[in-house]
Amino acid sequence: MELKKMYLANFNVTFGSKEEPLLTWLDELVIPAMNSGYKREVSEKLSYLFQNVQVAEYNNELVLEGIIIKDKTVDIYNQLDEKSSLIDTDQHLNTAPYSAFMIFLKNHRMVLVKRQSESPDLRSFSATLINSIKEYRREQNKIRKENGETLLPYMICGIKGIKSEANIEEALKDVKRVRKLTMKILPQNNEVGGLYGIIDGLQNEVRKRSQSKALRVVVTSPESKKGVEDIIKSTEDLVEISLDVEYEDEDLNFDGSKRKRMGKIKDSDISQTMDIQVPDDLKENKQEIYNSCTKIDSLHVETTNIIDYQKYVEKHKL
Repeated sequence: MELKKMYLANFNVTFGSKEEPLLTWLDELVIPAMNSGYKREVSEKLSYLFQNVQVAEYNNELVLEGIIIKDKTVDIYNQLDEKSSLIDTDQHLNTAPYSAFMIFLKNHRMVLVKRQSESPDLRSFSATLINSIKEYRREQNKIRKENGETLLPYMICGIKGIKSEANIEEALKDVKRVRKLTMKILPQNNEVGGLYGIIDGLQNEVRKRSQSKALRVVVTSPESKKGVEDIIKSTEDLVEISLDVEYEDEDLNFDGSKRKRMGKIKDSDISQTMDIQVPDDLKENKQEIYNSCTKIDSLHVETTNIIDYQKYVEKHKL
């Protein structure tokens, strides 16, 4: 058993102008796109792709599982020899660090487990998903258009880390004051709630009525740091958070004078991560990953998606 880093997130994606939820397009679009072999090319020597994406069942629960691979060429021009002397070399090694992921289809909560430090993170996962869906949809819609078939919808991706109270409190511990709080609201994947229903109101009365894909709520110069902390905790992982802050301590200028130390706290800075004990070969030990998730309360919240999930389960029993 090895100690691995696990990231928790809300797999929030919707499809088309009707903002249909994940399960509507999981079989017809999402899984085929992720298994299509499309690579997200970052550079000539770096790309990302998904493999082995499938619906699996653990303890009578359906999940979407797979791996995301970072395909990278490492150039080595210098090494230390056996005498610790620096020598020249010319090697080009291919590496493929990967992460395993698991998405709980009943509520769209997900985990991503990195096999090593160089393995893909949540940001790489989101970017690669967007690319895979875009490329697959483009190719398939050419064929569908020629055949007079219904076209595949576009995807709106709003995957966000699950925030922990401990991380929120730690991030704000040394903050003197919050200069600005920004909350980005995207279409929700069969979820309601957050800020005691205020987010639902903003979704229905502002974002949807204006036919906008996203909505940003900006709170400037809030006086209460504790109030900001409470707001973030109450959003129930349904918004993306960004904070512009001023810290208690100060920076020094070149002349020795002091100046205020400013900073930005991003959504990923307050998202929940943990270390888990699992076998080193993650792709062959998904059951161990599932077992590590069973007692994490934030992964098992109930959402309105349960109705669509039950229909999906019944469909796959046929």
